[in-house]
Amino acid sequence: MSTGPRDDPRGVVYPELTTVLGDHPVVHRGPSFDAFEDDGFTRAIAETGRRHLVVAGLMTDGCVTHTVLSALRSGYEVSLVVDATASVTASAHDAALTRFVQLGVTPRSWLSFASELQRSYANAETLDAFREIQANSPAYAMFNTTLANAREVFTKSR
Repeated sequence: MSTGPRDDPRGVVYPELTTVLGDHPVVHRGPSFDAFEDDGFTRAIAETGRRHLVVAGLMTDGCVTHTVLSALRSGYEVSLVVDATASVTASAHDAALTRFVQLGVTPRSWLSFASELQRSYANAETLDAFREIQANSPAYAMFNTTLANAREVFTKSR
């Protein structure tokens, strides 16, 4: 997790994210649009040992673009969570997405990314968290409610 300078409006982390992040470190970087221009960020990414980055953020055509371009230049594979990333206009967002795809970035939705991590409903260890993520999708929230109701009816009828 990276955000702007600590004592700057761009450095504030939304409370909803703070709750989810828990004690996960947040890198408050300098004024650059490119997170990789911050040594703390670059070091934190390198220390993970991972070569595939999943990126989301504000200003697809600003900070996200510069960070993704540096990641690609540094040899990282990049996926962009397109519906967890935004710009001021849909046109700006779409133009940045088109450029990313041309450069080899893999676009994905937040639900497809969560599903890829979960892999199966049989993965009980992370299923509760996955269902919590799904609940952010109205269609899945309705599905989960219907499924719970069906289980209740089925259990009572036995």
